[in-house]
Amino acid sequence: MESPELSPGKPRVWPARVVALLAVATPILVLFGPALFSDRLFALRDAGHYYYPLFKWCADMWGAGSVPLWNPLENCGTAVHADPTASIWYPGKLVFALRLEFSVKFKLYIVGHVVLCAWAAYWLARKWEGGRYACALAALSYSCGGSVVFQHCNVVYLVGAAWLPVAAALVDEVLRERRFASAVWLGVVLALMVLGGDPQMAYHVLLLGGLYAVLLAFGKREQPGSQIGSSWVRLALLGGAAIAAFLLAAVQILPSAEATATSERAAFDAPRSIYEAAGQFSAGKFDGSQIRMGLVGQPKNGTHHATAYDFSIAPWRFAELAWPNCGGRMYPKHRRWFSLLADEPRIWSPALYLGLLPLVLGLGALDFRGSEVRTRWLSWTLVLFALGSLGSFGLGWVARKVWLACGGSGADFPLGNPVGGVYWLLVVLLPKYVYFRYPAKLLVVASLAIAMLAARGWDRALAGEPRRLTIALLVLGIGSGIAGLAALVASQFFVLGESQTSSAFGPFDSLGAWNDVVWSLVHAAVVALAAAGLIWQNNRRAPAPSHMSQAALLALCAAELTLANHWLVPTAPAQLWREPSVVARAIDGGNSPRAYRGTPWFPQSFLLESSATRLEEIVAWERQTLAGRYGLLDRVAIVNAQVGIKRADHEALLDGIADSTSGEAWRDALGRLGVDYAILSTESPPDFAERVPDDGLPEDTAIWRVTVPPHKERVEYRFDPAPFYRGAWISGVSWTVVALIGLTAFIRRLARSSTTGTPRARRG
Repeated sequence: MESPELSPGKPRVWPARVVALLAVATPILVLFGPALFSDRLFALRDAGHYYYPLFKWCADMWGAGSVPLWNPLENCGTAVHADPTASIWYPGKLVFALRLEFSVKFKLYIVGHVVLCAWAAYWLARKWEGGRYACALAALSYSCGGSVVFQHCNVVYLVGAAWLPVAAALVDEVLRERRFASAVWLGVVLALMVLGGDPQMAYHVLLLGGLYAVLLAFGKREQPGSQIGSSWVRLALLGGAAIAAFLLAAVQILPSAEATATSERAAFDAPRSIYEAAGQFSAGKFDGSQIRMGLVGQPKNGTHHATAYDFSIAPWRFAELAWPNCGGRMYPKHRRWFSLLADEPRIWSPALYLGLLPLVLGLGALDFRGSEVRTRWLSWTLVLFALGSLGSFGLGWVARKVWLACGGSGADFPLGNPVGGVYWLLVVLLPKYVYFRYPAKLLVVASLAIAMLAARGWDRALAGEPRRLTIALLVLGIGSGIAGLAALVASQFFVLGESQTSSAFGPFDSLGAWNDVVWSLVHAAVVALAAAGLIWQNNRRAPAPSHMSQAALLALCAAELTLANHWLVPTAPAQLWREPSVVARAIDGGNSPRAYRGTPWFPQSFLLESSATRLEEIVAWERQTLAGRYGLLDRVAIVNAQVGIKRADHEALLDGIADSTSGEAWRDALGRLGVDYAILSTESPPDFAERVPDDGLPEDTAIWRVTVPPHKERVEYRFDPAPFYRGAWISGVSWTVVALIGLTAFIRRLARSSTTGTPRARRG
């Protein structure tokens, strides 16, 4: 389809470019400006207590002239180079070499990848012949949608999201055009995902390539009489890209593979996939009943099998795609009424909203059997990855609900909740997929698919096919307005979450939850009706789409998405991270004593009282009590630190003391771990310890000097550099070859240009 603003007689492209830039840049600045342009840092979850300490420790090691391969401070010694979340070989980490204060570099690294998300989505939509306004909508929806914005606090997954549009374009080129060069560059992008800390996204890109190849093989030809290429050639090129990615990222893959093989992710007492089942059955270790329980039974709590399904997306959360924050906001006060539902799981992204018009346009552009293969690919990608994000909410969960409704006992039900779901199929059927976790991450792929479909729907609607879209928006707008009025009335008579409380955010705020519901419905009503009016106004001037109408419609989308998601990027003063920990000072952190930090807890005051600055209070309290990986900032050795890959034997030792502070298991574990101090809640006084004076310690926190004599076999893991050396040699040679190939291609291109005297054509 011809781009509307490039059609004959249309305005010059510069106004469209300026509007597109402003529409995408403004929401990013509103969301991330408070951190980027002030001395504040990202306060939510892992951004504060995991990635900031880890990246700073790595940067300090590089600055001191050492390669951060081994960390003796965490879990009695950990291989940093094997931990994907450290991403020490990712080229983007060069930003930490700048002569800037570390907190500034940390923010630039995160915001830079958000900008890359926006640019890459825009570039992909343009590459697929979208109009500039349509491409800006795609970039806006993808980069500022809840599923991607939330990744700012899990930056390794933001890296994967940033490179995903580029990978999608290369998959398209490899499979449709059978271009060897594109296969090489796809391998490079996959390697960047792995080196950046998101190997699961690279795995997903290969799955997307397989899906595309199937659609090409069995779908209709886009041009009669043309043959795009045989299936075997396509699969060979895709396989070549995978091999190239492996070679380029071997410096990360080989150490990670060796560490994972001895980690808690590889440990199981019942097979979780057909590969584990076949191997263990042939070895005579499991019988048929154990295999059945592992594959179709309920995953056992406390195992990685169960953890793999953590942060599944509950089906009712898809309502947030149309009505932003309709389930209540998670912070800073406790007003998320979805959390009151019996089956509500742990929350990954606090919001899923990616814009009302992108949602309606994207769903309207779905086409599973049409002749345009890209649209079919995007349609199937959207559906499969959205269903995959349900995780533990599989057909087994539905069947269990029916079973219980009919009077059955939950203990007698033979199927696990995930059985029959897309994510369960991935775990059971794909090799090594069980080592990954958190189904909610699949929504990033679905978000890109719907953003690209929305770009196609925009051009089609504004080119003269708006009837169905306008009717859908009118129905949605009027229905939401009526529902909002009903919710406003209901809020006067019903109290939500009475006596419910959160250990982090305090008592449930019923009035705030009702306000979120009402405003979400009003928001959808206003946006839907306004969008319908602008589209109707645009098509009154048919056949040419109006520049002003498109600009106004894009501005509406930018404004409403900013309004809906502005709360997703909370910040706290950077000084909270710079202040030394009181707990570290009390245990003489400079001498690297070994400490055990008890099961995560919050002060009693957090439970009893709510606060508008609760996230800042959480950052301050976690920093002072050495939660997460904060021990790295004070050089305190934590024996149970939160790391990416945990040794199975180490975790088995910790499991014996996780829920207890007394007994022989506790005494033996502390001795074997060589623990000098225990950092615990004041409600958990341990045996075999003396309390350290608590002057100035954080609320509800106590330090105990352990009096158990060190075990004669004190745990001390050693660094094995062999996997690193093998991977470094393979990757070094591979990157050299790729650089030579790229340089040769560039020189040949220059030679052709100078010979013909024809400069490369520019679009638009």
